[in-house]
Amino acid sequence: MPGTSLGTVLSIPSSGLLAGWLGWEAVFYIHGGLAAVWCFLWVFLVSDEAKAHPFISEEEKDYIVKNHARQEKKKDDAAVNIFLLPYDEIVKEQD
Repeated sequence: MPGTSLGTVLSIPSSGLLAGWLGWEAVFYIHGGLAAVWCFLWVFLVSDEAKAHPFISEEEKDYIVKNHARQEKKKDDAAVNIFLLPYDEIVKEQD
């Protein structure tokens, strides 16, 4: 389950519980605090490229970079092949 969906699933029922238990202001303070913690962790634990990630081994970096290049090649090949389809034959009305 993606994090955005999980956040929604957890925040809706917790909002009602927090509002009933601590008041409506607590919903904003607690969810805002959790969002700030999440952003802080995201900034320090996530990187744009595997080469720049501080917590994975060189072996993992090499594996990710090599397979990413392979995936990009497959995407490029698929993009080229779409233009080679015989669209005129596909669109022709057949009896």
